Amino acid sequence: MIFLCTGVKIYDVTNDYRAVNRKYIELFAFHYVQDYPEPEAIMDEALHKARIMEVPFIMREHEEGKSSISPIKLIYFMFKVSLAILFHRLITIKE
Repeated sequence: MIFLCTGVKIYDVTNDYRAVNRKYIELFAFHYVQDYPEPEAIMDEALHKARIMEVPFIMREHEEGKSSISPIKLIYFMFKVSLAILFHRLITIKE
């Protein structure tokens, strides 16, 4: 969805580990989504012409416990984020 709206190809939109400069810290200080913010933050960065670069890193598997994202939450996440990205893009086109 982000690629279709911005032309920026991102492989992992759910990773919230990022480094940004002062411009984006100021942007995010005034607008940063509270639930599932990563894809929308990437959308903001792409629409503001940020240089976005993915850097691979190794993550270990959970040794115990289970994911907090149930199948219902996953469906909600996909719907909510897709709708938010499309809405954000439509607003940005009008500006």
